[in-house]
Amino acid sequence: KMDRQDGGPGGRVYVDTSGNRIPSVTTILGATADKSHLIEWRRRIGEDKAAQITKEAAGLGTTMHAHLEAYVLGQPRPGGNNYGRIMARNMADTIIGRGLVNVNEVWGVESHLHYDTLYAGTTDLVGLFHGVPAIMDFKNTIKPKKEAWIGDYKLQLCAYAMAHNRM
Repeated sequence: KMDRQDGGPGGRVYVDTSGNRIPSVTTILGATADKSHLIEWRRRIGEDKAAQITKEAAGLGTTMHAHLEAYVLGQPRPGGNNYGRIMARNMADTIIGRGLVNVNEVWGVESHLHYDTLYAGTTDLVGLFHGVPAIMDFKNTIKPKKEAWIGDYKLQLCAYAMAHNRM
């Protein structure tokens, strides 16, 4: 078990039982990403509006993840009927209907993975998808993303798969 530490100067890190501080996959990908489009977006709409949208998106993602984790674990899903809760439930229903119904077996939920002391992370789900071993990580968005915009998601899953296999 690793201790996860968020928000430090180097971003998210995991600390192993020997005290090694291991950077998260998302921190590494974030440090190497081209953020010019985000900087331009923040400039265009203003810092206050950008912070509000970012906070709302994070809350939506957290609630959607809670729905999906509860579904996978066979537990009651979160309630609530405000706009954000309804959106999160609808997003989760889409992922359940298009993806999770094809999960044949669950091996781990919120599984900590690490590749020696190079990188670490937590994937949402490990198991069999259509009978094939798979690393799964839930993503949410209001607007569909172009294929060219999701390269980091694929790299994240590859890193998690390599860590899983190494462990």
